[in-house]
Amino acid sequence: MGRLSNISGKEAVKIFEKFGYVLDHQTGSHIILWCESKPTLSIPNHR
Repeated sequence: MGRLSNISGKEAVKIFEKFGYVLDHQTGSHIILWCESKPTLSIPNHR
């Protein structure tokens, strides 16, 4: 099995936005994504 590549927090946000998530706010280095029918996500923006 191959290794997974690292992606940045901003790249992860773009991917989750395709699945219906919306940027809610940012607290420090964590981006909070919200979707009405799905759990709220906290994405670290460290890289």
